[in-house]
Amino acid sequence: MQFFLAATVLAGSTFATPVANEFANAFAGSKVPFPVLGQVYKQVDLHFNNLYPIGRSTGASALWSESDLQTAIDMIEGQYDCEALEDSSKLQNKCLAQKAKAIVRAIATDSKNKQKFDNANAKAAAKAAKEAAKEAAKVAKEEAKAIITAAKAAAKEAAAAAKDLAKAERDEAKAIAKEAMEAAKKAAKEIKEAAKEAMEAAKVAAKEAKVAAIAAAKEEREAAKEAAQEAKEAVKDQKATNKYKVNDSDYCVKGGATWTNDGHVDDWTLANGASVQSYDGVISITKPEDQSSNAAGYVLIEEISGANVVEVHFDSFETDMLSVQSFNQLTGVSNWCDVDAEPVGSGDNAEEEALVMVSNGEITVEAGSNPESFTYYYCYDPTAVQDC
Repeated sequence: MQFFLAATVLAGSTFATPVANEFANAFAGSKVPFPVLGQVYKQVDLHFNNLYPIGRSTGASALWSESDLQTAIDMIEGQYDCEALEDSSKLQNKCLAQKAKAIVRAIATDSKNKQKFDNANAKAAAKAAKEAAKEAAKVAKEEAKAIITAAKAAAKEAAAAAKDLAKAERDEAKAIAKEAMEAAKKAAKEIKEAAKEAMEAAKVAAKEAKVAAIAAAKEEREAAKEAAQEAKEAVKDQKATNKYKVNDSDYCVKGGATWTNDGHVDDWTLANGASVQSYDGVISITKPEDQSSNAAGYVLIEEISGANVVEVHFDSFETDMLSVQSFNQLTGVSNWCDVDAEPVGSGDNAEEEALVMVSNGEITVEAGSNPESFTYYYCYDPTAVQDC
């Protein structure tokens, strides 16, 4: 059924028939309920190659649009129904990892196409500037030639008229002719200098356009690298927390919760003689933007090497803790219905408002540990529903 739906979507979309055939081939050779990664790579490449076949066949400048990448990502999302594999965390993780790799490849390919597109535009702009400067120089030359010709004609006429006039009139005519020649020379020099300035300006504009194109291409590459790294980190975080989730389908956000000590620490000893320290402080849990339900999740505390969380208490809600290896699972968090929105960050770095659940509390650890050095995850079930 999954193959039939995906193939139907492709057949009715703007993708060429070869792309749909590649998708069918991907499923035909796969032993898992999602496409083989190599075939998906071929499908992504074929998608980008088929975007502008007419432009490429005629030798036109590189073509690109902002929707190319999103179309490719939508195509990939349609092929990996990872949520349907919740009964098998191994298959689901493999599905998520392959989907992330396919998206990374699509981002990289789109970045290359964008760079070609920017380079082609910069080259066209430089060529147009050069042609404009050449045309301006030609016009200036013709205008200078016309002015010099007119000046020579005026000087000749003045000389002819001077012969028929008295000596004083001839001297005056010569003076007028000389002044006209000087004016013509000056005008020709100014036009020549203007043409030179126009040529220099065109060269500077071309250089600036090239620098801007290179900078834009670099920014695109950096953005693509950052997006790929974020995708890898997200997959890595989910793998690290898989054993400690309440449900296999839960999603954990690293840094989704934070603990801050308020400076008050009590040193005491357990019944077995172990020395412990109780840190007073505040926990802040931020609701992820993509969590649509008001159902609250839970917190995972990842201890650092050699540390151990003994117990946790919060004033605003009941807390049940389950310790497994270096992770501590805290359940009993209430829903998000009565939580107020507040800015995330501070000062000029403050971001948009988000729902933040805050509570005073106490974390007891073995002596020598500090709860501020632990990593806190907020985990939630994307399928959960909560009415307020």
